[in-house]
Amino acid sequence: MIGQRENENLPIRFQSCLSLSNKRGCPPSTSDGLEIYGLLKQVTKGDINKPKPSAFNIVEKAKWDAWSKKKGLSKEEAMEEFIKTVRKAYSCTC
Repeated sequence: MIGQRENENLPIRFQSCLSLSNKRGCPPSTSDGLEIYGLLKQVTKGDINKPKPSAFNIVEKAKWDAWSKKKGLSKEEAMEEFIKTVRKAYSCTC
């Protein structure tokens, strides 16, 4: 469970990690990148609302799958997971 103080700072911590993940430099692994993508979509758009793309469209299907796996997470839960994933992927604190 998220503490009151941590919960109040969640949007600030999320924005800090979002800024870091948008910077150029060493990109995360493909799996971390897809995890970050899925979590970001869950935070900003909520549950996936797009039809599943064709298996022949490999990139779009991978992105759809990453977002679909986050279905049901609240915005706050997705933010917390996003922060943890960015910290792991970029070996940083934010």
